[in-house]
Amino acid sequence: MEVRDLEAFLAVMSTGSITGAARLLDRSQSQVTRLIQDLETTLGFALFERNGPRIAPTDKGIAFHEDAERFVSGIGHLRNRAKAIAGKKK
Repeated sequence: MEVRDLEAFLAVMSTGSITGAARLLDRSQSQVTRLIQDLETTLGFALFERNGPRIAPTDKGIAFHEDAERFVSGIGHLRNRAKAIAGKKK
């Protein structure tokens, strides 16, 4: 499981679409679609139901969302903490 896959998932959840997520992440729609597919393959379940251009989270996607959000938020905090530590003088 890659952080960028989780970020794509969270972007789709927050925007409600692949297109919106692509804009938010400054990636192409095909890149976001691929990241979601990779994450679904890794997890072994579908995160979204696709009906033509419409996309909606599955029950499993909804259940997974909160933990994914917490994890990605924690990674962001860890990155910021590492930058703060690196900037301190001995």
